[in-house]
Amino acid sequence: MVSQSIQQQLNMALERMAEHQQMEVVRFAESLAAERRRGISGQSLLDMAGTISPEDADRMSRSIQEECERVHPDEW
Repeated sequence: MVSQSIQQQLNMALERMAEHQQMEVVRFAESLAAERRRGISGQSLLDMAGTISPEDADRMSRSIQEECERVHPDEW
Protein backbone atom coordinates (compact mmCIF):
# COMPACT_ATOMS: atom_id res chain seq x y z
CA MET A 1 0.00 0.00 0.00
CA VAL A 2 1.31 3.41 -0.98
CA SER A 3 0.98 6.21 1.55
CA GLN A 4 -1.07 9.16 0.33
CA SER A 5 1.84 11.54 0.86
CA ILE A 6 4.11 9.51 -1.40
CA GLN A 7 1.34 9.08 -3.98
CA GLN A 8 0.77 12.86 -4.03
CA GLN A 9 4.49 13.57 -4.40
CA LEU A 10 4.74 11.09 -7.27
CA ASN A 11 1.70 12.54 -9.01
CA MET A 12 3.06 16.08 -8.72
CA ALA A 13 6.44 15.02 -10.11
CA LEU A 14 4.89 12.97 -12.92
CA GLU A 15 2.69 15.89 -13.99
CA ARG A 16 5.83 17.95 -14.65
CA MET A 17 7.41 15.27 -16.86
CA ALA A 18 7.10 14.45 -20.51
CA GLU A 19 5.46 11.12 -21.34
CA HIS A 20 8.78 9.41 -22.13
CA GLN A 21 10.09 10.46 -18.72
CA GLN A 22 6.95 9.14 -17.06
CA MET A 23 7.54 5.80 -18.75
CA GLU A 24 11.11 5.79 -17.39
CA VAL A 25 9.68 6.20 -13.90
CA VAL A 26 7.30 3.29 -14.52
CA ARG A 27 10.12 1.06 -15.77
CA PHE A 28 12.29 2.03 -12.82
CA ALA A 29 9.50 1.29 -10.34
CA GLU A 30 8.89 -2.07 -12.00
CA SER A 31 12.58 -2.94 -11.80
CA LEU A 32 12.61 -2.10 -8.08
CA ALA A 33 9.55 -4.25 -7.48
CA ALA A 34 11.12 -7.14 -9.40
CA GLU A 35 14.26 -6.99 -7.23
CA ARG A 36 12.23 -7.96 -4.19
CA ARG A 37 11.21 -11.22 -5.76
CA ARG A 38 14.77 -12.41 -6.33
CA GLY A 39 16.98 -14.16 -3.84
CA ILE A 40 16.35 -16.26 -0.82
CA SER A 41 14.14 -15.30 2.09
CA GLY A 42 15.76 -14.74 5.45
CA GLN A 43 13.52 -17.41 6.90
CA SER A 44 14.95 -20.07 4.59
CA LEU A 45 18.47 -19.03 5.54
CA LEU A 46 17.72 -19.84 9.17
CA ASP A 47 17.82 -23.52 8.21
CA MET A 48 21.56 -23.07 7.67
CA ALA A 49 22.19 -21.49 11.08
CA GLY A 50 24.69 -23.47 13.07
CA THR A 51 25.89 -25.60 10.16
CA ILE A 52 29.41 -24.16 10.25
CA SER A 53 31.49 -25.46 13.12
CA PRO A 54 32.88 -22.89 15.57
CA GLU A 55 36.40 -23.89 14.52
CA ASP A 56 35.68 -23.29 10.82
CA ALA A 57 33.96 -19.99 11.60
CA ASP A 58 36.98 -18.90 13.64
CA ARG A 59 39.37 -19.86 10.81
CA MET A 60 37.28 -17.92 8.29
CA SER A 61 37.13 -14.88 10.55
CA ARG A 62 40.90 -14.87 11.12
CA SER A 63 41.61 -15.32 7.42
CA ILE A 64 39.34 -12.42 6.50
CA GLN A 65 40.98 -10.15 9.07
CA GLU A 66 44.50 -11.10 8.02
CA GLU A 67 43.95 -10.89 4.28
CA CYS A 68 41.76 -7.78 4.24
CA GLU A 69 44.28 -5.77 6.21
CA ARG A 70 47.23 -6.74 4.03
CA VAL A 71 48.53 -4.10 1.64
CA HIS A 72 50.14 -5.06 -1.68
CA PRO A 73 51.69 -1.81 -2.96
CA ASP A 74 52.86 -3.38 -6.22
CA GLU A 75 49.33 -4.35 -7.22
CA TRP A 76 48.17 -0.79 -7.85
